[in-house]
Amino acid sequence: MEAKPDGLEQTAFVLMMTRLNNCITCNADSYRAMNGCTTCAIQSLKRFHGADEELSGLFHAAKAGVAQYLNKEGNCST
Repeated sequence: MEAKPDGLEQTAFVLMMTRLNNCITCNADSYRAMNGCTTCAIQSLKRFHGADEELSGLFHAAKAGVAQYLNKEGNCST
């Protein structure tokens, strides 16, 4: 049985995918938005040219960034 991700891991994954997909530039009239976030995320991962280790590193960097932000804000006791 797999363990479910905690809130920190979920937030870090969303942050990583947002950076990878460049979601900031997406808008309601764009082709990406009309296809939906799930389709965009799948396409983005298929087009990713780095190794799996690089993708894992991006996730761990996002996780560290989220944890640092939460600790700085006093919202997390890690």
